[in-house]
Amino acid sequence: MLPEPRRPNSPNADRSSLYLLLAIFLIALSLRVWAITVPLNVDEISWLRRGATFVREILAVDLDSTYERHHPGVTNMWLTGWAMALNCTLQQAFPQWFGLTEPFTDFEKCLRYEYYSISWFVLPRLLQALVTAATTVGITVLLRRLFGNAIALLSIGLLMFEPFFLGYQRFLTTDALMINFAALSVLWGLLYLRLPPDTTPLKFPQPPRKLTWLLASGVSMGLAAAGKITILFILPGLVAALIAIEMGRAKPSFAPRGWPQRSIEIALWTLALIATVVLLWPMLWVEPWETLQRLYEDLVDESARGHFFFLGETTDEVGLLFYPLAMLYRLSPLFQVGLLAGILRLGVPRWRKQTPYVPELTVLLGLSASMLVVFSVFSNKLDRYPLPTYPWLVVVAAVGWWSIASSLKPFKSAKVFIGGLLAVQATTLLPYAPDYVTYYNPLFGGLSAAEEIFTIGQGEGLERAAWWLNQQPQAEGMRVASWYRTVFRAYFRGEVVKIDRSRDTDTAPEWTQSNRVVLYVNQIQRKLPDPKMVNYFRRQTPLHTVNLQGIEYAWVYPGPVPTPSDLDRIISLNRPLENHSILVGREPLPGSIEPGESLEISTFWQFLARPPKNLALQLTLSDIQETKPLLGGFWFPRQIAPNSLLRDVRVLQIPETTAPGRHTLTVTLIKNGRPIGSPVTVGEIEVTKVNRAL
Repeated sequence: MLPEPRRPNSPNADRSSLYLLLAIFLIALSLRVWAITVPLNVDEISWLRRGATFVREILAVDLDSTYERHHPGVTNMWLTGWAMALNCTLQQAFPQWFGLTEPFTDFEKCLRYEYYSISWFVLPRLLQALVTAATTVGITVLLRRLFGNAIALLSIGLLMFEPFFLGYQRFLTTDALMINFAALSVLWGLLYLRLPPDTTPLKFPQPPRKLTWLLASGVSMGLAAAGKITILFILPGLVAALIAIEMGRAKPSFAPRGWPQRSIEIALWTLALIATVVLLWPMLWVEPWETLQRLYEDLVDESARGHFFFLGETTDEVGLLFYPLAMLYRLSPLFQVGLLAGILRLGVPRWRKQTPYVPELTVLLGLSASMLVVFSVFSNKLDRYPLPTYPWLVVVAAVGWWSIASSLKPFKSAKVFIGGLLAVQATTLLPYAPDYVTYYNPLFGGLSAAEEIFTIGQGEGLERAAWWLNQQPQAEGMRVASWYRTVFRAYFRGEVVKIDRSRDTDTAPEWTQSNRVVLYVNQIQRKLPDPKMVNYFRRQTPLHTVNLQGIEYAWVYPGPVPTPSDLDRIISLNRPLENHSILVGREPLPGSIEPGESLEISTFWQFLARPPKNLALQLTLSDIQETKPLLGGFWFPRQIAPNSLLRDVRVLQIPETTAPGRHTLTVTLIKNGRPIGSPVTVGEIEVTKVNRAL
């Protein structure tokens, strides 16, 4: 039999309850601060910068510049902004900790600094961890009032150890604070709705406790909406719940109060929400209507940004199947089994009659469905968008698990059952720590299956690529081009440039002037910034590969500009050619190769003067011949300075018909489709006979 709803705790909680809440706080905090420097989500850099800008504009009383983003992210910016202010104070005493050679003496200039090493994120993450751990305790207290100790502890335990949920609780994005404040708002709202109606209509809720809970719900929703306005997508579900209550469909938990009285409550709740948002966002103090118009326009633009990877292809519209699949892969098995059992218990009439909290659970399911349905309308769909529903759905899952336990004779002790179930859930985290966002349900193939369905990777893994490069010779003087440059730069000791597609056809992309190029998994999935560029590197052998959960996440390739240590390893040729060019050398070739295999050839060139634009390179191996522009066609002679050294990489496919024997490899410069100068021999390679025997 399921536990009955318990009456609210007395104001003086007993010592065991306090110890329990303290334990929950410490567990939640530990999960958030352990390995606090990894991984780094690509959006965190933007929110750290926006927070610093937000506080800087407030300190300068430039209130009409406090619009940073359409989220609008105000709740986050207050937290990260003041954390950045503390960082700027501490860096004066500990500049090296923040990756600075000299401290900033100008406070305002420090807040403008954007080249963050990972140390800049520690204090903001710590402050957010304290807030989210505290709100987790608040959620626990409200769950106990609503559903009793057993369901509350089971709910909060499943939630704390839910991998994908925990991953985003650690990030400095808009999600963590929005989710937790929204959960508090809904639970306070349920507590208020469950109180007996006032006997005198058309007045403020009495006694004061009722009004406090109603306003607390509105303020919490205001804090959530100021962080991420999409939380208001629960409003259709909230309206539907109020209509059902007034129709008498939610008894005995929620009694009708009549629409006149209900209208006063809705007005008070809405006023608390709006007042909170306005109080937090100075932009609304000076330009309210312009801000709302700009917010709407930016949200419309964001809702149609497109360019996703879904079901094995790049698309601008992922369709209605996305969120069901996202919930299937992102929720843990224990969460899913409990949720399914809870929904069945509510859906089967015989079980439904034996289940308490039916109205409360139905409201929580309705709010979750409201968000998912509204999200499904827009083309911009991401797997993190359903996260606000997790604290609501986990209660249904807890009831589902408790119903399963009630039907099993061995589970007579609530403490043993809850402890055992949460221990199993906690072990789910271990293989993924601290990269919790790499979690995909192993029952459906895990990350290896998800790689063919979803856009994978949000920055995790790039720190490992940076750590590896930091160990290489001359790392400090190295220039590296990386996808998600700001994430990579937080960990790397050298210079980092971005990988993008130059809009100016006469301007070379920055990666063409780098020593190393780092490609990332979702970049490969979506062929960004250009399929030609991606294919140029993917045919090469990477210097280093980062693996997470058995999946390749990042690749480090040699860039077009060799380092001194690269030149130390090459086979020197030093053959002067036409157009003031010198074939400096090549990398060692394999001793032998079989027909059907690929031969990777890296040659090094020096240009004593600016080369012509239409210069190409012809490779010849026996009857195999390939002519292509240098650097895979990303050839911008205008930006090649005199005496520049460049690496060119080619991959020749050896045909199956190639005769065995020793073959000579030559290169020839081609200008306007014609050879200039004689072919230059760069080496020989043995083509071996393929042994077809089994």
